[in-house]
Amino acid sequence: MPVLSDAKVRALKPKEKPYKQADFDGLFLLVNPGGSKLWRFKYRWMGKEKLLSFGKYPDLSLKQARDQRENARKLLNEGNPTTRRSRSMCPHFMPTISPARTAVSPANKNA
Repeated sequence: MPVLSDAKVRALKPKEKPYKQADFDGLFLLVNPGGSKLWRFKYRWMGKEKLLSFGKYPDLSLKQARDQRENARKLLNEGNPTTRRSRSMCPHFMPTISPARTAVSPANKNA
């Protein structure tokens, strides 16, 4: 049930404001006023809307964008695709642990 074809994507012209052209299953192409076309994937994670950016058209073809969307959907079934994608893109990724915060009460503020 694909909506976009390569010919349709090539024919998209920039407008005064950025606009989205949907494909299906959350994949869409963002067309900016400057003429750039960016592949994006919109999904929900734990009740919140999230957005993944895949790349720029024509560097990333329609088929490649659909493949990346399918990979992201598989990762979504296993866990948060944003986190897994970050780790897979950067092999030296190490999550940082923030130090524990201590509560400061108004009475101890000036102490």
